[in-house]
Amino acid sequence: MASRTPRDPRNDQHPAAGSDPGGDLPTVLVACASRLDRERLAAQLVGAAQTTITATAGHALDSLASTSFDAVIIDDTLPDASAVELSWQMMQHDPSIALIVRTQTPTLELAAVAMRSGACDVIDTKLTGTDLVLRLAEALRRTSLLRARDERSRQRVQRLLRLCRHLSTAREEVARQVGSLCNDLAGAYRDLTEKMVTSTVSSEFSAIVRQELDLEDLLRTVLEYVLAKVGATNAAIFLPASSGDYTLGAYVNYDCPKDTSEVLFDHLADALAPKFAGERMISTYNTASDLTRKLGDHAQWISDSALMVAPCRAATPGQPEECLAIIALFRDRRSPFGEDLTPLMRIISDLFARQLARVIHCHHRHLPKEKWGMPGSAFTSEGSERDDIDDIDLAA
Repeated sequence: MASRTPRDPRNDQHPAAGSDPGGDLPTVLVACASRLDRERLAAQLVGAAQTTITATAGHALDSLASTSFDAVIIDDTLPDASAVELSWQMMQHDPSIALIVRTQTPTLELAAVAMRSGACDVIDTKLTGTDLVLRLAEALRRTSLLRARDERSRQRVQRLLRLCRHLSTAREEVARQVGSLCNDLAGAYRDLTEKMVTSTVSSEFSAIVRQELDLEDLLRTVLEYVLAKVGATNAAIFLPASSGDYTLGAYVNYDCPKDTSEVLFDHLADALAPKFAGERMISTYNTASDLTRKLGDHAQWISDSALMVAPCRAATPGQPEECLAIIALFRDRRSPFGEDLTPLMRIISDLFARQLARVIHCHHRHLPKEKWGMPGSAFTSEGSERDDIDDIDLAA
């Protein structure tokens, strides 16, 4: 590395005599320790270059920092740095400059080292006149070619970078579109699967229950089908009684104590069924807090359970739509009821309600149509009190 020496006013850079500052000639910086050599080189380059001379490596670097040069001729006799060191430093500052090393003993080894340091030529101090001008012109030509090549490379790199940015943006857009398409396809597949499952379950369950016109057989068939689809669970069907209350129609005891199961189910008929008689949606309660909010103190009867309730609503001749039954499923909370069961239970409750309405129709077929009333109601279709028939409970 060059060591900076105190500035010597006698060695400050200055244009050589005969230079043409206003012309289009290449600008050349000559760094040479010998005043006689500096002046001789400047004189030989008159008409071929605009020349600036300096006596030290430090002053040469200062000149390069303040002025742009096309070429630098570096003599290897500088007092504060070798020609190779100065070449390397100048190349770090301006890689496009033409660097020429001037030495009394040019060797192949020196040329190799100088080239690695950024120099484009090594010349003998004996080289003068036309030969010196030609070597300078050749160095400038090669450097110009290198600059043009580097500029083309830089432009290609810039184009590639722009293309890469465009490709990256396009890739991101394609990825977004593919992601959106995949989401749409996945959603469509889920919808299609759900519709296929719904259609299959609907056809299957409808074919099963339409054959059952006996109430007890219908309740048993419904519970068997529910257990086959939902899995192991306690299940009960509550039916409305003529008194307006609900009665246990049928049940399946999965894990309740046998000695208290009937008491539990009977209590749920009184406490649970009326809570859902006016609802239309399938309700699921997988946490104790949800269960307590719905059932209040009655939740303690099934406090460790997850609960799913399906109101079964349909209309019978002469009557508006009413709740004909309540299907309640409950089991250990560690096996909660998933959301996928909601569409299934909706199908089952709807078809069960329709078939239950048919059963009611059959049970009342011996009466005139105008006297068909809803089970659980003591009034006719016109709203008058029914005193011509006994009360009918749906409980099996």
